[in-house]
Amino acid sequence: MFDNEVIGARYGVVFGIVGLLFAVLSPVALIGGLVYLYKKRKDRGLKLLVGAPLLFALAYLMIQAGCIRRTVVVDLSSPQNSFRARTVVRNSGGMGSLMRTVEVAKPGFVGWKWNNVLTTSAVGVIELAWEDDMTLVVKGRLDTVPVLSAVEGVRVRYEACGPATGPAPALFVNHC
Repeated sequence: MFDNEVIGARYGVVFGIVGLLFAVLSPVALIGGLVYLYKKRKDRGLKLLVGAPLLFALAYLMIQAGCIRRTVVVDLSSPQNSFRARTVVRNSGGMGSLMRTVEVAKPGFVGWKWNNVLTTSAVGVIELAWEDDMTLVVKGRLDTVPVLSAVEGVRVRYEACGPATGPAPALFVNHC
């Protein structure tokens, strides 16, 4: 599967430059196709007219993939290391938004199999803590109570943080 977040994190600058190159070539191909059609060279003109939107779509996807950054804020193992939980901040820069995701993993055939529990773009604090080996507590200071997805073998529950004492912690801190 094409994971643009991993590719964008590894090859972001290259994807950005090639995407900008494709973005410049796309209108050139469009104008060239129209010129060839005007000069009665339909074969070349149609090829360029079909290629122009494809170049534009590739440019958009490559710039978008190149601008994505994922930062793992916290990665916690359960007390007996049966499961893991992490908070990931996904920043798409000018191409999108800032998303925070809480994921829970269980051992898979090769490595850990991660499942989304909570995805939010709401402003607020998120803290993860394991109550016991099979209960994950997601604490937060969000405006509305989020809907948490179930993960087989793990109970996930949400608790509101107490009243704020001082300024809100930074986005990249696992603390209410």
